[in-house]
Amino acid sequence: MAIPDFQRRSDPEAYLEWEKKVELVFKCHNYSESKKVKLAAIEFFDYAIIWWDQLTLSRRRNGERPVSTWAEMKAIMRKRFIPAYYHRELYQKLQSLTQCQRSVEDYYKEMEDERSVVEYEAEFLRLSRYALALEASDYDKCVRFVEGLHYDLRVLITLQREEGFVALVDKAKIAEEVKHIERERSMEHRIRDYPRRPDQVPTAAQTLASGPVQPPRVAQ
Repeated sequence: MAIPDFQRRSDPEAYLEWEKKVELVFKCHNYSESKKVKLAAIEFFDYAIIWWDQLTLSRRRNGERPVSTWAEMKAIMRKRFIPAYYHRELYQKLQSLTQCQRSVEDYYKEMEDERSVVEYEAEFLRLSRYALALEASDYDKCVRFVEGLHYDLRVLITLQREEGFVALVDKAKIAEEVKHIERERSMEHRIRDYPRRPDQVPTAAQTLASGPVQPPRVAQ
């Protein structure tokens, strides 16, 4: 597993994605902190390498010690490549995120357009992963996730404080599947029991045109 290269300067998500991949590589190897810094810096190019060289030179001229740990390097890079407003925007998006954010016109369209638990979970994890203020408590993440679910799913889920996020999502998926089955059965009953319109009921003329009604045969 190789460390990916990095050059972006105007895409916070691209940086955070790169940082995550680098950490996955470091977890697979027992590198020293100083080697982690060097290995990450080797993969800089374009704007990133120019910025890093200038930073290194500036620290040396000012009598500051070199960046010596991966944690320190991450803090410096986040300050440079993630704008201050970015976390606020993500936090606001996460706070307003719900499973269904689109208006619908009828029952079928609602079933087609609504966000599934799987889609909601993916967007929730994407936002909560970068909105760092919400990552301190797994329980707080669970509470926020439940608040964004459809009401008909939310009322079926009892959140336990000791329950993990993965277990909660699995519970929501099961509840969604149960509701989906109930909806399908309800729709089948509606179609079967719905009375035909007057124009669907055959008239006397149509009945006569179809021929005389044959009397039932009597068994010999």
